[in-house]
Amino acid sequence: MFYNTDQIEKARSMDLLSYLQSSGYKLLKSGKNEYRLEEHDSLVISNNRWHWCSRNIGGNTLDFLVKYEGKEFMKAVDILLSTVNNYKNDIPIKTYTANKDKITNELKLPEKNNNYRRLFAYLIKSRCLDQEIIVDMVKEKIIYESKDTHNVVFLGKDKEGNIKHAALRGTLSDKSYKGDCPGSD
Repeated sequence: MFYNTDQIEKARSMDLLSYLQSSGYKLLKSGKNEYRLEEHDSLVISNNRWHWCSRNIGGNTLDFLVKYEGKEFMKAVDILLSTVNNYKNDIPIKTYTANKDKITNELKLPEKNNNYRRLFAYLIKSRCLDQEIIVDMVKEKIIYESKDTHNVVFLGKDKEGNIKHAALRGTLSDKSYKGDCPGSD
């Protein structure tokens, strides 16, 4: 199997949502133009691109087959080009919720830990941030350490000071973790 540049570009630009639906993936609508995989809700699809937050990988439709499904590059091109006209667009998409039993867009923040040792160690030693900056951020209540996973929780607020977003970053130096709290805007 050999493909020219135009064919490879066509495979790259294939409609990702259509491919996912036709391949049997269960999609959850999580925003205006944003979807998540039911099996991995940290994998976000938007504007014909995908990003798997917990693994920090992503890309276009062809990248999905190679990086997520583990297909060889030419096999992935072959699959996309051979299925271009075989999509089923009538597969329903559920609405994404943090608790799949009830629909909610409420921001669900993790419980705060009683100390912030891992937060300080990670941000000072691994990320090389100044201790005074971190202390100020803790005092301003825009970061904290989660109790259950010891992630650093970065809070995003609107103009009125209401918390609208929470990003999570792992504190382990040998393992990377990035994610958003359910209900983040």
